[in-house]
Amino acid sequence: MIWIGCYTPDADSASCCLSCKDNSEPETTSKVQSHAVPKPFNFGLKRVIKHPKDVGCALCGDSSFEMGKEFGSKSFVFCGQCEKLYHVGCLKDQGICDLQERPLPWFSWLCSIECQEVHNDLRQMVLTSPHEIHASTLSLLKKTEEDLISEGEPKVNWQLLSGAHKTCDNEMLFSKATAIFQETFGPILENGYNLIPAMVEGQEMAKQYYGGMYCAVITEKSEVVSAGLIRIFGRNVAELPLIATRNECQGKGYFQALLSIIEQLMIRLKVKCLVLPTDEFAQSIWINKFGFIKMAQERVKQYADNHWILMFKKKIMLEKALRQSQS
Repeated sequence: MIWIGCYTPDADSASCCLSCKDNSEPETTSKVQSHAVPKPFNFGLKRVIKHPKDVGCALCGDSSFEMGKEFGSKSFVFCGQCEKLYHVGCLKDQGICDLQERPLPWFSWLCSIECQEVHNDLRQMVLTSPHEIHASTLSLLKKTEEDLISEGEPKVNWQLLSGAHKTCDNEMLFSKATAIFQETFGPILENGYNLIPAMVEGQEMAKQYYGGMYCAVITEKSEVVSAGLIRIFGRNVAELPLIATRNECQGKGYFQALLSIIEQLMIRLKVKCLVLPTDEFAQSIWINKFGFIKMAQERVKQYADNHWILMFKKKIMLEKALRQSQS
């Protein structure tokens, strides 16, 4: 049975066979072709790698950068939060900063107060995990109060994971989140490498840099039941390239709860827009149920030209303007 998974939420009536619209549990063995358990989706990446020559300086727009070891005015630096590139000379000329040497590690430099604030807030959210889930979000789960609380302590929490802060205490969460994505999508391959583990742990693989990726998870009794990958490009836009719920936990509201948590986090960080990839089967659910809109090709190109957003082959890009709090 083809189940609506990451790009299509596991939301109640949405969970159905795309051939016959049956929403019964999927068969473990094939009876007829339309009810066969499919192989995981293999989402081909349309573009991931960007070379500095393909991206202009965020200040002057010129894409000519010095790539050698010498650190001069045409050398570039990379903001570790919004991931924009800057000429060292442009930063000096506009009075932003006067760098005398290349920042090490190369993604440690932040271009603005806004990026510094977003970075610090994210780090704080990672270090203070786990977090209680707001009552309004908990109400999305098909759980009794007894299921949610034990001896005054919540059984269901959410956590924000970052590979930069992976420890012995949380490494199992990374593994379980990776397993959920693998279960839903299978490998996401680039040059023969499976990129999912690198995305979850914010690592570099096959010349791809995912240090800006964070993984938001909902845990129940220390088990990861739902996971989503997010990357925040400063306050302009954030991407949600993957979000999934463990197969046996689908249809119980976890997906909707995690999406709500991620949107609340983006609003707290004052991020203006959330973008994600989907397919033709799922787009109506994202649009009608969750308030996203389809991006025009010009808009997709604008984002792709200005941000290192993941683009998947044959996928539709959606966006949602996030309502900012008045405080």
